[in-house]
Amino acid sequence: MLAFEDTNSTTPPPKVRVFDTSALSPQAAAESAIADKASVVLGPITAEETRAASEKLLLAGIPEISFTSDTREEKQNLWVSGLTARQQVSRLVSALKAEGKTDVAAFLPMNDFGKSFGEALSELCQENNLPAPQIVYHDGSAEQIAQNLQLLAKTQERHEAFEKAKETSDQALLAPPPFQALLLADTGVNLRNIIHYLPDSDIQPSNVQIMGPALWRAFDAKLAEIQGAWYAALDDRNRAEYVKKYEAKYHQTPLMITDIAYDLASVSKELQAGDALSAKTLQRPNGFQGIDGNFSFKENGRMERDLVLYQILPSGGAKIVDSNPTTNPVPTDNSERLP
Repeated sequence: MLAFEDTNSTTPPPKVRVFDTSALSPQAAAESAIADKASVVLGPITAEETRAASEKLLLAGIPEISFTSDTREEKQNLWVSGLTARQQVSRLVSALKAEGKTDVAAFLPMNDFGKSFGEALSELCQENNLPAPQIVYHDGSAEQIAQNLQLLAKTQERHEAFEKAKETSDQALLAPPPFQALLLADTGVNLRNIIHYLPDSDIQPSNVQIMGPALWRAFDAKLAEIQGAWYAALDDRNRAEYVKKYEAKYHQTPLMITDIAYDLASVSKELQAGDALSAKTLQRPNGFQGIDGNFSFKENGRMERDLVLYQILPSGGAKIVDSNPTTNPVPTDNSERLP
């Protein structure tokens, strides 16, 4: 693994064993890790494999850091390291509060991904003493997207009120939608349809703050129609040296999951060098400075990340408009940093 081979570090690499869950069952891989007296297990990738492996690992007192983003697997000594809906929504809600926007709605796909964003938004609005969000789901059909957007925005009621107001005033105005911000989680064709039908529902980026998932980072050059929209994602401004190393070794560009794997391997390398790799030392208050920003392990199995806020530009693409951390302070030069 690249992190263990990093020649810029004076920290000796720890003993590493790889157990392939495509060749072994997750339970068998866990049993092998237990027999090998592992200090920590990194992986597996999926929520299902994580659930199967953790049953044995946690009973054996071995902490596990999975690569899944499914927060249903979070529990004491089992951390979910993938970028979660809660982490993203937390950053977005923080930015809304800073601008004094309190009325939030969500228009989401009726699948596990959409539901995770809906649940995160409900939880975070409650935790931040904001009104309960209006959440509407759709089945992905263009017809239901058009219909449910108008229901969410109360388009018909607003137009009826506008027409009635015009009878007594020549200065009547169409009321804005009943929310100041709208959270989306779609990509691909569904997102294209949503963007197409937003004007029909009188939802404009000029009067509603559109927000979306970190997945938009991969194609934000195509999102000029919703200029001003936000999404929260990892800070990729400091990846250049890591990307260069990765491409030199593997001859391909690293994905986000490889960034996470590198960071977690670096954490285990650093802590194990001092014979201090344990669930307790993983939870140090200042967390760790990774390739894409600061992250920390919490006692309840939750992982927190300092995400930055991106805004879609008029010509497409995005810029960082707020990089202030929202969880832990980034370590200073004399604090704990990864090698």
